Amino acid sequence: MNEECAVIGYYCTKNKEECIQKCIKSLEKLQHRGRESSGISYYNDDSWNLYHGMGLVKNIYKNYSNDIPVRSIIGHNRYSTAGKNSNNNVETCGEFVKGSFKLQPFYDSSFNISMVHNGNIQNVPYEENDSEHIFKKISKMLDTGLSMTQALKNILIDIKGIYNIIIQTPAGLYLMRDRFGV
Repeated sequence: MNEECAVIGYYCTKNKEECIQKCIKSLEKLQHRGRESSGISYYNDDSWNLYHGMGLVKNIYKNYSNDIPVRSIIGHNRYSTAGKNSNNNVETCGEFVKGSFKLQPFYDSSFNISMVHNGNIQNVPYEENDSEHIFKKISKMLDTGLSMTQALKNILIDIKGIYNIIIQTPAGLYLMRDRFGV
């Protein structure tokens, strides 16, 4: 299998200093599910941190300090199905990446959420990829006052396709797959 992205999430109640290392090791083991880029988002107390890079997991995180105690972490390895990237003129780290797509995890400081996604959905506007489209829909629903649970229930109804999503909030992780469980 080499056509689906990898998504991973950990919520750490014990051994919080091992959480980042576990996530990176999981992304290494899931490298076959995406070789274009990798990214992590972790939350601890009042602090969000995102780290992205182009290429293989072992190269992206080789100099990354990974013994920081964290409460939760999500990770993503990308295999593009749409919006393929040529790796030219792309910043390799930071919240947003300049180029033909944004690397995951996505983060929205307005709602203190981060998200990773794998899958394909229907009827996505040309200027967005499907991950970006879902993330924007969730943010818009939260902006109207819906709870995260209500927003994700609406996503299940509104979004047609096959997908897995992990949403990270200060309170924990939300895991969701498409309504057919593919």
